[in-house]
Amino acid sequence: MGRFLHKRIKYCALVVCAMLAVTLPKNSAAQLVEDFSSPSWPYAGWVGDTAKFSTATGKLRVPDSINKPSPASVAVPYNFLAGDTVYDLQFDFEVLSAIPTSKNYVSVYLWGDSANIEKSQNALYITFNTSKQAQLFQSVGGVATSLLTTNDTIGYRIVKMTLTKTLSNRFTLIMRVCDRETSNFLRADTVSTTHVLPSAINFTQQGYFGVRFTYSKTYYNRFYLDNVNLRPLVPDTVPPSVRSAVIASSDDNNDMVLVTFNEDIDSATAVNASNYRILTMPSAQQLPLLNGTLLNANQVMLQFSKLSADELHKIRVCGVKDLAGNIMTACDTAFVRRSATDNNPPTALSAVARDENTVKITFDEVVDKVTASNVMNYAISGVNPIQVEYLGSSVLLTFALSWQELVTYNLHLENIYDLSANIMAPTDLEFVFDTTYRNLIINEILFNPQVGGEDFVEIYNKSGYAIPLSGIVLAAWDASNNRIKSVCRISDTAVLGPHDYCVVTRDTILSRRYTVLSPEKVICPLNVMPPFNNGEGTVVIALKDSAIIDRFDYTEKMHNTFLNNVKGVSLERRSFDLATQNESNWHSASKSAGYATPTYKNSQSYNFLYNEGDITIDPIVFSPDADGYNDVMNLSYSFENCDYTANVFIYDAQGRLVRRLERNAILGCNGVFSWDGTNEAKARCQIGNYVVYMEVFDAKGNKQSFKKVVTLMVR
Repeated sequence: MGRFLHKRIKYCALVVCAMLAVTLPKNSAAQLVEDFSSPSWPYAGWVGDTAKFSTATGKLRVPDSINKPSPASVAVPYNFLAGDTVYDLQFDFEVLSAIPTSKNYVSVYLWGDSANIEKSQNALYITFNTSKQAQLFQSVGGVATSLLTTNDTIGYRIVKMTLTKTLSNRFTLIMRVCDRETSNFLRADTVSTTHVLPSAINFTQQGYFGVRFTYSKTYYNRFYLDNVNLRPLVPDTVPPSVRSAVIASSDDNNDMVLVTFNEDIDSATAVNASNYRILTMPSAQQLPLLNGTLLNANQVMLQFSKLSADELHKIRVCGVKDLAGNIMTACDTAFVRRSATDNNPPTALSAVARDENTVKITFDEVVDKVTASNVMNYAISGVNPIQVEYLGSSVLLTFALSWQELVTYNLHLENIYDLSANIMAPTDLEFVFDTTYRNLIINEILFNPQVGGEDFVEIYNKSGYAIPLSGIVLAAWDASNNRIKSVCRISDTAVLGPHDYCVVTRDTILSRRYTVLSPEKVICPLNVMPPFNNGEGTVVIALKDSAIIDRFDYTEKMHNTFLNNVKGVSLERRSFDLATQNESNWHSASKSAGYATPTYKNSQSYNFLYNEGDITIDPIVFSPDADGYNDVMNLSYSFENCDYTANVFIYDAQGRLVRRLERNAILGCNGVFSWDGTNEAKARCQIGNYVVYMEVFDAKGNKQSFKKVVTLMVR
């Protein structure tokens, strides 16, 4: 004996557990443990029809080589020592039988007084009748009496049976049944009565445990015995507790939560909806929508209104009983996990300074909103953030601190859960406040390429430092959700040198369409290029964590008015210093440059002139004919007072208003306005002299006005 190992039940076999309250000493050990793993049958101590059995398959069964005699029975002696301490006696074993008929059934003897177990005069045994019911019998002097009868077992679909007898002589027989074909749990049946065992059935006297198979020649191989374990147990006086709660399935309106207990539970209290409450939901949504369903002996499925998706929820369970009648008088709580298979805690991947006092933390999965939003779970040198913005799989922390350039900071994180109740280990992340990347700007874009061509975006580094592009992405803009979309990594290895250009495109033959002075600066991205619409759209360069570096909202109307066809014509930035979103800072690439200048200086680049306290017109003579030379008149201004508002008007030589260039424009300390030679109707003005009139004023009543003459001509 003593070779017992727990073995998985491969399908719904009969498992019977019988418990009797008897008088035993505290040091009484298990008397019988056997798993039939050894093929060396018969084992020592086993008696009866041993030649009719085999353990070659790891179970005690009738082998094919036997001439199929019936019945067959074996038994093994055991007894428990007498004493003064009360224990429950438990009989565990697994036994399979055909559907019970008068010729096919099994009897399990919990205790018999004869080695020929079926000949025992005094015995306690369980057998199954032709009505597919399990019955507990006592036999005294050879006269059998039925003590308990269960409900219909539906063809031996029995998983486990437990027989208990209390000191008050109350028997309780509990049986769990499942579907033999699918192993799906069906129900738990409980029957009980009060009965005093006769003195002839005494577990402290020498007796035998055994099994009797009665079978026809057709069904001889539908029987086995396995995993026998007879032992004393302390009576169960502990209420059940919740082992886990998992969202098993979802739809648009509901979530199904599977609650698993640490032991078998009473079905009536287990399915009662009033015993459950989701504490983290609004009060009107805390209770299940209806009573639950007992799926397994220790599992209940409950339907709730849709649980908020970004929060780790907590369920409270009260009033549920176990099969011994112990009730949860103290409520138990558990997290509601999103996944039963996710046992990995979240990991903080990176910390990136977004600006002078914010840092973005990125995790490898969506984290719980409550714990991730708690400012006490983050600290830099003992200082907690003043605000946490929850972003699902990331958070944005704002501190009452200001990062120093190129200084390394250590950020400590702890007590953060994912949505499956896994807690992150305390973690330290380092970050450096480095603003070098801010010197990357969008310098040129081709968004309406020639037939067969591709879009391209030119990026310029206006700093004196080389900037790696491994952390930079190119993207379009999702206006509906106010975030970047169609993100593509530019390069894992490229470095953009100081005051240098690079072009991102999928066009592998760009140099056949345009003059490309530095082909090595053309980068084909690592994944699909973002789509840029021909009419209007947005191009964005950003950090990998979505922090925007530069953004340009373009439209086809920004092209030169006098171009008949803008297909294949790029928009060029005119000044590195003016704002990207300043419409005056963009112009169509010149015809003389081939309508695009990828990898080198823009054909329409211009260094604007600023004279303190005045305005400057350049060029004084301009020709808006789209030839790339003096196509636009530029009005530059510079004022010590940076609070001015301005109006800019264009008049012809007869003093007639031609164009309201700007109305109530809020100025900075310096800037530029441009005129393309068109009137209010966007038609080209006639050749001649024009007066540029600009007036500026502030809230205090200070006012200045300026007049300049400019000549429009066509070459």
